Amino acid sequence: MRIFPPNKRIDTLQPFARYLPELFLAIENYERKSKKACGGAKNERKTMVKVLMFGLTLREAVEDPEVEISLEQSVSLRQLLETYQEHFREIMPFLQSQELMFTINQKISTLDALVKDGDTVKITHQGGDQSADGARWHNP
Repeated sequence: MRIFPPNKRIDTLQPFARYLPELFLAIENYERKSKKACGGAKNERKTMVKVLMFGLTLREAVEDPEVEISLEQSVSLRQLLETYQEHFREIMPFLQSQELMFTINQKISTLDALVKDGDTVKITHQGGDQSADGARWHNP
């Protein structure tokens, strides 16, 4: 279906043809800026998780006791710790000796619990010597 005869269409667009490359470039730049401002497209939205470490032993072992991590999707706590070794390398010996307690949004959790967008994960040292520096939790 033609709205204009071919020659009329060319004549109508001819004065604007020289602006088309600039227009397309401006539209592309606008879309790129809006994606950055929104954190990417909706389907590319990243999950942000905050990880806090408590207890003198852990705080001395790690470089930064408060870490924010961007995730592509929800993952288990175990996957989070294994994937981001650069943040959690120093606490792995405590994890292997089962001296850590995990909470996700103030609820005691296991390593298989899922970490989702906006969650706060708290890691507390629970073991070792008698001078415990974290909050103790005993299963009655």
